[in-house]
Amino acid sequence: MVDEVARARKDACRPTLEDKYTIHGCVGAGTYGVVYKAVCKDDPKRVVAIKKLRLTREGDGLSLTACREVGLLRELSQDSLQHENIVSLRDVLVEPQSKALYLVFDYSEFDLFDMVRLHNKEKSRLPERRVRSLMYQMLSGIYYLHTNWIIHRDLKPSNILVMGDGPDEGVVKVADFGLARIFQDPLQSLSHDGAVVTIWYRAPELLLGAKHYTRAIDMWALGAIFAELLMTRPLFGGVVQEERGKEKEAQMKQLEKIFGTLGSPNANEWKELQYLREWATLPKEMKTMKGELRKELRRYTTDNNAITLLLSMLEYDPTKRVTAKEALEHPYFRDGQIVRNSLIADGPGGKRLQYAQRQIKEEKKMQNKGQAARHGNHGASHAHGAAVVAAAVAAGQGNANNGISRGVPAGATVALRYGQPGAGAAGTGASRKRPAPGGSNASQPSDKAPRNM
Repeated sequence: MVDEVARARKDACRPTLEDKYTIHGCVGAGTYGVVYKAVCKDDPKRVVAIKKLRLTREGDGLSLTACREVGLLRELSQDSLQHENIVSLRDVLVEPQSKALYLVFDYSEFDLFDMVRLHNKEKSRLPERRVRSLMYQMLSGIYYLHTNWIIHRDLKPSNILVMGDGPDEGVVKVADFGLARIFQDPLQSLSHDGAVVTIWYRAPELLLGAKHYTRAIDMWALGAIFAELLMTRPLFGGVVQEERGKEKEAQMKQLEKIFGTLGSPNANEWKELQYLREWATLPKEMKTMKGELRKELRRYTTDNNAITLLLSMLEYDPTKRVTAKEALEHPYFRDGQIVRNSLIADGPGGKRLQYAQRQIKEEKKMQNKGQAARHGNHGASHAHGAAVVAAAVAAGQGNANNGISRGVPAGATVALRYGQPGAGAAGTGASRKRPAPGGSNASQPSDKAPRNM
């Protein structure tokens, strides 16, 4: 039995949130908990976002998704693993008395959801150079995750952050790793995790009941986000998120939305289609729908490379869907200018479009809004409590030390560049070629492995 006196002494020495940070107020909430804007007391110029993870039910502690997020972020935030386009976990605080867990990140002023919503409201388009920069940075972050055997599984505009004023202005950060998973070879079934990916960005293989899925589900979500940046509205929007007991109905409506946009898939294009559980249950009319997305996209862009890349991200067959590495090498990026600051407008001397900054809001209203949103995963396991996370934090490992590699595979080189076409970026300009991690090459992804496996 743990010595209660020793535990009390240890808890008394543990710094509290108020010891280290000055809270300005609540700026967001969701099913995960609440996000606060704060400044560091030892460096008042440093602004941070503090995510307070919500307990599941009385006495249950933290959900498995919270524990998984802490573990993955601790791994990815180590100096040897940090990537510019992935959020960095700066601090973790556990308060045993309140059983609260706080994750501290660099503060991001904007996210794609609010940026797209502003353009939609003003009936304006995102400048092409901004769209290219945003997509390139998102793909760079996802490529890094995929080569380290991580699937994000919840990519959507509200989880893509953009830095505000400062040295990283306009830099994209992929955030929210609550549903992220490490996967290994051979793949085990992930279907027991329940619903993943917000329904508007969910790949068709998931909607059709695939028991095994791959990193291709992230590429589908990025394709839907790409279309949203061009069209300033969700490509497959409109279906209300699943309610308990009505999940299948919502998923069938989402499939109908996808088929009506892209046209129905067929077994000639997608060999595994006939083996997916839900395909046989679809009404005949859903299997013969026509779609003209390419034609519709021409209303929003004249760039054929952009359209070709977007459609390759929305391939029905996940084995044919473009990978993050292939997307980064696409002519859309190779032949166009990429800027690091995605907030700079098109043209020489372009000025930054003034997106609205996050507003400090009343916490109770934000919490109620977050509870009503329900755009996360249903049925997450409640097996781990705050004590488990506290132990993981103390050990510096979390629960994610399952073999994240210290880089990307040997030979997997992608030119991460900013500036003029063909030029490297100052500070980031060279192609990044990372050594292969230790261990057997057979366990690492390679260009010879099945695409998007």
